Amino acid sequence: MLAPEQIIERAKKWEIVFDMYDNKKEVKIKIEKKVKGGYVVNIVDLDIKGFLKTKKHFNENDETYGIITSANYINKHIELKLSDSLMDKQKILKILRKAKNTNRSIKSRIVNVHNGGFEISILGQKGFIPPSHIPKKISKNLYSYIGKEVEVYILRINPENILASLRNLEQ
Repeated sequence: MLAPEQIIERAKKWEIVFDMYDNKKEVKIKIEKKVKGGYVVNIVDLDIKGFLKTKKHFNENDETYGIITSANYINKHIELKLSDSLMDKQKILKILRKAKNTNRSIKSRIVNVHNGGFEISILGQKGFIPPSHIPKKISKNLYSYIGKEVEVYILRINPENILASLRNLEQ
């Protein structure tokens, strides 16, 4: 039997699951094991198990993104499908890694100013340029650059965020 705190915690997690389901939000999932018709997965942020129906091959502990297609609180059963944008994300990350490895610049759009740096969009992915990677002539009037397209150099990449620079890294 669950303690009252555990029941409340479980209910809160399921409330988030139903919100993700209703709004078709993308969720990060971790592959646990292969089963007939797909994989048992763990919804990373919630630590709740689900079933990913797919023929695509994954290894144990691989992480990917899915969308909840059904959620049943009574049976504690969640089904997911791969996110339609998964292949796009993988291709985009590959392009960004290539730009980083060859120190080639890539076009980006400045979308906001945050903590003295720029929030950017690169090929539809969010990123950040820290203040230390913004030339002094630009840093004097950051807000005038919102909406402008700029060439950036990639410092670091992960599926959630990209760290970039306005400075050529070879200089």
